[in-house]
Amino acid sequence: MPWPAAKATFRARPSYSASADQRCTTCSSNMTLRRRSHALIAALLAIALAGCGNATTEGMEDGDWRASIAAGDGKSAEAGLRRELAGGVAGLIASYMGEAELLQGNLVEAERWLTGYAFSPEAASHGYRMLGRLRMAQGNLQEAGRAFDRALAVSEKDPELWVDISRLRWRGGEQAQAIEASQLAMRYGPSNPAALLLRAQLTREARGNRAALQMLEQALWVAPDDPDLLAEYAATLGDLGRATEMLSATRKLATVAPHNSRSLFFQAVLAARAGRADLAVTLLKRSGEFERQVPAAVILQSVIDLEAGNYASAAKNLDRLARRQPDNARVQSLLARSLVLGGNYRELTARFSGRATTPYIAMLVGRGYEALGDRQSAASFVDMAMAEPVFRAVPIGTEGAEGGGMATGGSGTVSLVRNQIVNARFLEARTEADQFLVRNPGSSDAAALAGDAALAAGDNRTAVRHYQRASAIRRTWPLVRRTAAALDLSGQPDRATALVAEYTDGDPLNADAATVLITRRKTGK
Repeated sequence: MPWPAAKATFRARPSYSASADQRCTTCSSNMTLRRRSHALIAALLAIALAGCGNATTEGMEDGDWRASIAAGDGKSAEAGLRRELAGGVAGLIASYMGEAELLQGNLVEAERWLTGYAFSPEAASHGYRMLGRLRMAQGNLQEAGRAFDRALAVSEKDPELWVDISRLRWRGGEQAQAIEASQLAMRYGPSNPAALLLRAQLTREARGNRAALQMLEQALWVAPDDPDLLAEYAATLGDLGRATEMLSATRKLATVAPHNSRSLFFQAVLAARAGRADLAVTLLKRSGEFERQVPAAVILQSVIDLEAGNYASAAKNLDRLARRQPDNARVQSLLARSLVLGGNYRELTARFSGRATTPYIAMLVGRGYEALGDRQSAASFVDMAMAEPVFRAVPIGTEGAEGGGMATGGSGTVSLVRNQIVNARFLEARTEADQFLVRNPGSSDAAALAGDAALAAGDNRTAVRHYQRASAIRRTWPLVRRTAAALDLSGQPDRATALVAEYTDGDPLNADAATVLITRRKTGK
């Protein structure tokens, strides 16, 4: 049963979770890495040429800690708050000190402030909300839910609290319930920047970048100087290939929040594009994004390493990220490239021969087999890479698609269903997947898994229904591919092509989707 709207308590800890807003905005699969990143990098290079760097690099006044927190500058906020502490109001200040430490990624210090003091009544809701954020950062989603429930008991109509509850539910695989929470956030705070940002992010998940851009433009009319909205807006423009407009958004972000970690990260991308790898690494380190293992930062560091010939370092970082996000096709492509460039052909073929789901990876695997002297295997993968693009129905990965958490018990269920499909035990696979969906009705991944089982059993129309249910919450390219495959097999090729076209319109820099669309139109599908 879905959670009641007035409770946040998380039911059980999932096997894996990843924030919905941890998106890689600068890189794509390796086939399109340079093409996609050029939109972002060229815009950032233009910023330097246009003199955007003239924005002050001095911090805010220490006493203006509220403005510093709003700008995401935890260091300046902490300095101002310590001045306030001289007045002996720790119970009031503790929750904000905890938030300042969270902004800096200092979880140990955040723990001390958020658990070592009794919050004053006027700061209790904020304090418990920050404690919930801390528990989420620590991966303890059950305790995060309990903390949010305590905040709800104090302030049930706080829109930013419902934003945090929505993110908790999303990470726990309860995506439909996350959407319900986001709607409450909008009801209680229709002009709240955090609620507006969440609405845009959830819109992107379901309908793509173009629809999200419209939401962000509306939000910026309400809060034109909000750093989070500006950063998301700039990233979305980059994803749509609109570099000139992205330049303006990024310039404004650097002006209103020069110490924001994303601003520093963007500068690191700029330095990398200009060939100044040492400066790029320095800026990336200052941003703290790599230390926090933000996917975009890990990928940027890996690209820098690849350009510098540090293939082993790139492979190590990408391997760690790939284990966190095993179905992130972008990361997998970069990892395969790093293994090829590093000469690790045996690891490449062992790891990717069964996962060559794109022409680029198939070509790399073929090169790996060729280097190992296995010409027969090499030929088969090269042929696969050169063949006309077709849809391949590949079951959902063990930890769910990138960007979202798997529902309760998801990892074990997915492994079981995958094994049953491989061994042609289709009835058992469908039974297990359907029961999993009943237990997790709000999970996009559970609906996709039920679709996989139906598709494997030849029930194509049921597969389409399950896939559409999943896509209404989270529409990823792998899911679109499987939906189109089911539509083709059920005699609806025109609907399949229209679906691919709609997806490509929202993600025009996805080379795989664009290639498939062009091929389908040429062949009349």
